Amino acid sequence: IYNASQFGINCNISSVSINTLQKRLQRVITKMQEEELAVLQKLNVKLLYGEARFISNKILSVNKQQILARKIILATGGNTYIPKIVGIQNCKVYTGDNFFTDFHMLQDLVIIGDSYIALEYAQICIRFGIKVTVITEATSFLPESDIETYECLLNALYAEGLVCYFNMRVLEIKKNSDVTKLIICSDHEGKLVSLETEDVLLATHMLPNMSSFSLDNIGIDYSSKGIIVDQYFRTSQKHIYALG
Repeated sequence: IYNASQFGINCNISSVSINTLQKRLQRVITKMQEEELAVLQKLNVKLLYGEARFISNKILSVNKQQILARKIILATGGNTYIPKIVGIQNCKVYTGDNFFTDFHMLQDLVIIGDSYIALEYAQICIRFGIKVTVITEATSFLPESDIETYECLLNALYAEGLVCYFNMRVLEIKKNSDVTKLIICSDHEGKLVSLETEDVLLATHMLPNMSSFSLDNIGIDYSSKGIIVDQYFRTSQKHIYALG
C-alpha cells in the first residue's frame, strides 16, 4: 500500500483499528481449530484434554486414565524462553503468546530477540507506525543466510525506521513511570546503555513443553533445548517420536 503510487494506484491509510484486527485474528484461529477438530472426528480420532505423563515406555496417564500405545508421538509445542533479566518479573512484557491478543497501539516498542522472529515482529509493528528498536546479543539475526540477501533485508528495514543494537545484553528492566519502562543494557565492552520505551516484547527462542512427561522414568534422552531425536525423529526409545 505504501508503494502503490509507484504503480499508479493512489491510496492511503487514515487509521488502523487494532480491535477489529484482533477480532478477525480470533475468528480465523477459532475457524481453524473447528476445522481441525472436524477432521479428527471424521477420522474417528479420540481426543482427550489433559496433562499426559509416562507411567512406562508404552503407557501414558491422562486425567487418571491409562492409555497403552504401540507408537507414541510427542508434539506439544513450546513456550517463549524468558531470559534472566533483573526486574523482568515486576514489569509486564509481551511474548509471542500474548502479543497479538493483548496488543494496543504504542508510540514505541523495544524487541529483545536473537533471530528472524524479532525481525518479523519488528516489521509488523513498523507498518503500524510504531517506533521499533531491537536489542540482540547476536551479531546477526540470520547467521546462516547469504550475506548479500541478509544485508538487503536489514537495509530495507532500516529504511522503514528500524533501529538495532547488536552485541548488546539486557541487564535490567524497570518501570520508569506509569507509562514507560527503562531498559539497561551492556555492550560487548561492558559499556552501559539505557533505553526508555513504552513497552517490551520478548522475541526469544522457544522452550519445549516437556516438563510433565516424566521422561526420566522411561529413559528418553533430552537436554535444555528439547528431546534428542535421530533423522527419523525417533527418541532414544525408538517407538516414541518427538517433533513440533
